[in-house]
Amino acid sequence: MRSTALIIMQLFNNYRPFLVGSVANETASKSSIINIHLTSDNSEEIIHVLEKYKIFYRSHERQLKINQKINKKFMGLKFNYQDTNIELTIFSYKESKHAPISRIDNKPMKRIKLKKLEKLLAPSLPVI
Repeated sequence: MRSTALIIMQLFNNYRPFLVGSVANETASKSSIINIHLTSDNSEEIIHVLEKYKIFYRSHERQLKINQKINKKFMGLKFNYQDTNIELTIFSYKESKHAPISRIDNKPMKRIKLKKLEKLLAPSLPVI
C-alpha cells in the first residue's frame, strides 16, 4: 500500500503531500484506505490534477481535531486507484503547519513526507 501511496504522493508533489493513517502507522489491512493530506489554498488545483489524469473522484468532508478542544471540517476527495481506496484531505498552507490530533491516542498524527516515504521504500524498489 505504501508503494501505491508513493505514486499518488508523487502525482501531488506540488501540494506538500503527507501520508497519514493506518498506512503511515503500519497497521493497514488489505481493506484499509490510503489517507493523504495535501496543502493548497485552492482545492480546484487538486481537482484539476485528478481530471487531467481522468481519475473519477467524489467530494466529501472530513472532520479532524485541530487541538484538544477544536474539531474542524476539511474538504476531501475520494477515489479508487489500482483497486485501492484513496482519500485526500486538503489543508490550507496555514493549517498544514501542524499535524491534526489522532482520535486514537490524542497525539499529533504521524505524517510521512514524500522524501521520507521514498527512502523507506528504496530498498524494495528495483534497481534500474
